[in-house]
Amino acid sequence: MSSTSFFTCGVFGEAHKHAEDFYNNLLLSMAMSECVLKLTTAEKQYKTAILQNDNITAERKRLEIEACKLSLQFTANFLDNVDEINK
Repeated sequence: MSSTSFFTCGVFGEAHKHAEDFYNNLLLSMAMSECVLKLTTAEKQYKTAILQNDNITAERKRLEIEACKLSLQFTANFLDNVDEINK
């Protein structure tokens, strides 16, 4: 959504802010969902690589798993800080 709005105050201004918040939450939820899907796929591929003794693929998938977990942890910390600010 655009950061500039014709409606800046009153009922329409509040509605605009709520719509923007909803959009941002929806976007963040979608990104987290994609990250979780990548994580589960990488975990399955990692297990397969381990069973097949494919050390190169296993290491790549281990790093991918670590990156996904760090991304989710960062997002959780960010949301926790946003909640603290909004209190």
